[in-house]
Amino acid sequence: MIDSLYNCFKHWSSKGSVYIYSDLHFGDLDCYKIRCEALSKRYVKHNNLNDVESEILNTYHMYMSFAINEDDFVELCDEAQVKSINGTVHKSDTLIILGDVGDVELVRKLKAGHKVLIMGNHDKGISNYTRVVERIFKLYSEMTEDDDKYEWMLVDPTPVGGIYERTIDNRLFDEVYEGPLIISPKIILSHEPINIPYCLNIHGHCHTKIDMIDDAKHLNCCAEWINYKPVSLGEIIKNGCLKDIDDIHRCTIDKATTRKLKRKGM
Repeated sequence: MIDSLYNCFKHWSSKGSVYIYSDLHFGDLDCYKIRCEALSKRYVKHNNLNDVESEILNTYHMYMSFAINEDDFVELCDEAQVKSINGTVHKSDTLIILGDVGDVELVRKLKAGHKVLIMGNHDKGISNYTRVVERIFKLYSEMTEDDDKYEWMLVDPTPVGGIYERTIDNRLFDEVYEGPLIISPKIILSHEPINIPYCLNIHGHCHTKIDMIDDAKHLNCCAEWINYKPVSLGEIIKNGCLKDIDDIHRCTIDKATTRKLKRKGM
């Protein structure tokens, strides 16, 4: 349990860990090409890629050598991301995605027991990402051959043949937020980076060094900047990155003190 979270978010860590990942861009050919070009340069310069990065880069080399087509390239890169995320985030854990999902169909393959989305600039329509669970009931006498494809549970044996139930679950996001979310007195989650003096801003969106904000109050969780491995919110907190961030009350007092000194000409 992460006790420092506000009460309405503590359920995220009630059964397991909380992980953060951003900018999956599932199905995005251009994004994968740009990312792979950067990986290729890093490999040439440092030769320090992890397993998932090596897998993605090898896929890119096959694509560039015409061994596979565009669709296969994108599909293999998608699968590499899904495998990497599922290798870290398990059914008891919460996965927070900080926007720019891409092909939402791939979200269904993520094993996290609880999924949270902070929508990004490429995410359109909150209903497209929201989890929907629907219960369907049918009399046995109404069953067709198509119904044989599904798993039904007998819930009432009384009528002739009984009443059966099955559940339809689109397995998308349990919680979807359209904008930044302050989850504790000193942590704010967002897609684009934002500046709040009393919070650590955990964000995505920044794919290149030009876009990066390099200071102690920003943490970029864009996929390529965290080596395609979800990061643990609990570990971020334990590492002490919040200790040098003043809370809102301290910031307010300091600001008032500064104004007072300026009025006095000091």
